[in-house]
Formats: sequence, C-alpha cells, structure tokens
Amino acid sequence: MPRKMLKAGTLRHLITVQSNSTGKDAYDGVTNTWSTFLTTRASVNPVSGTERYGSDRITADRAYEITCRYDPTKNPISPKHRISWDSRTFDIEAVLEYDERQHIVRLIAVEREV
Repeated sequence: MPRKMLKAGTLRHLITVQSNSTGKDAYDGVTNTWSTFLTTRASVNPVSGTERYGSDRITADRAYEITCRYDPTKNPISPKHRISWDSRTFDIEAVLEYDERQHIVRLIAVEREV
C-alpha cells in the first residue's frame, strides 16, 4: 500500500510539544515546569466543542485534530505531553499514527477555557 503523504502547505502552523518535569522550590514545595520537547510544523483543525456549567461558572472545551510528521529522532509523543501554539495550550487526549507506520501522527487535543 502506498504511503500517505502530507503536502507541505497543509502544515502551516508552528507548534511546540512540551514535556512536564517536577522539582522543588526553596520552600520544599513542588513546582511543575513545562519545557520544549519538540517544535514542528502541523495542521491544527477544530473538530468539536462543549460547554458545561459547574461550580457557578460555564466551562468551554474545544477539541482539535493536530496532524504532524513523525519525528524518529525523538521519543514518541504521548498524552503526558501538551501542545503550545499561538499562546494557547492544548492537553493531548490521544495519539494516533496513520497506518501504524511511524510517518504521520494525529493528535486529538483539548483546549480548555474557563
């Protein structure tokens, strides 16, 4: 079966995949810091949105499909990572590989708004 190719023009967004690390501050408190794991070109497309009412406020979640090329020099992207794009943050819900051939990666990610 031929390999599915991505046209370069469809990957018009520059995203940053970030990884989380924890440490201790000067008062022995736990700190979470996000650092750059991978910067790559991607396609970012909205797929759905929901609104919920709870704790006396409305919360909106928007799901996106983020498609990029697989990078064999890095460890696989996982839901432990997050996406930063255009001063917005997305939590990764699922990582799907097209044909399981380590060529194209589709990320299902959620942007949460409070």
